[in-house]
Amino acid sequence: MGATTAMLEAGAQAHFGRMGSDGFDAYVALSPRGAGMLFPPDAWQNVDRPMLMVTGPRDALVEGDWTTRLSAFEGFPAGRKWLVIVPDASHADMGGYTEPLASKITGLVIEFARSVAAERRLLMSSVAGVQVRGK
Repeated sequence: MGATTAMLEAGAQAHFGRMGSDGFDAYVALSPRGAGMLFPPDAWQNVDRPMLMVTGPRDALVEGDWTTRLSAFEGFPAGRKWLVIVPDASHADMGGYTEPLASKITGLVIEFARSVAAERRLLMSSVAGVQVRGK
């Protein structure tokens, strides 16, 4: 599913209401959508599950440059939420259409899934050259 669908399923509240059932153990949002046309600034306050968000400086969207995506991370409550910024990554990289960045992003997702499954703390140590923020 796409990042917006994942965020809605995880419990983010869009301007039109809450749609998701929070039915998964964890969520990944590649190119997360921040506050704007779809989500209000407080949309993510009730999301409790682990969430990995990945973006990069060339991951622009219609509503603005890539930094508009960061408000999603800022809006999540503390606890098991991570934002990874991949230098030079674009929206095509998030979709797996380019190398070597697509492989790096896939590695991030795999490490996240393994850490959630093992109920251990997420350490992005095996993926070099990315900026990781946690809360």
